[in-house]
Amino acid sequence: MAELDTARLKRQTHHWARWIHVYSSMIALLVVLFFALTGITLNHPQWTFGDDARTDTYSGVFPFDPVRDGAVDFLSMAEYVRSEYDVTGTVDSFEATSGQGSIAFKNPGYAADLFFDVGTGEYELTVEQQGFVAVMNDLHKGRDTSPLWRWVIDLS
Repeated sequence: MAELDTARLKRQTHHWARWIHVYSSMIALLVVLFFALTGITLNHPQWTFGDDARTDTYSGVFPFDPVRDGAVDFLSMAEYVRSEYDVTGTVDSFEATSGQGSIAFKNPGYAADLFFDVGTGEYELTVEQQGFVAVMNDLHKGRDTSPLWRWVIDLS
């Protein structure tokens, strides 16, 4: 009876070892191919394959006071441009000095910069969207990515 249990355990171990080997190898192959292809496009930046950057500029006045309780209300302004202009990305930086302020949103292949006047609420938003190749290149470099993606790069 003990021999049957040992044989069964051995078969199950081999089964799971093969399964882990097959799928981890497939994932590793995809990762290596990704970094190989994006390495080539990084070495040849003129190969954009028609993926030109698109820049849009918007301006206006906030429908609310940009100052709340004596402090600049960065959250309300960020959420306003997210909802009105479909701004994506994580907030990279924000500041207000001498009556002028800014909020920068970043993602791989994407940048949105909001500049505003604290007193009047007037703003200008510039959104730059890169093409697919530029996004892949930014992922290759880990530019404007999350800490999780940086771990993927390190583990690769």
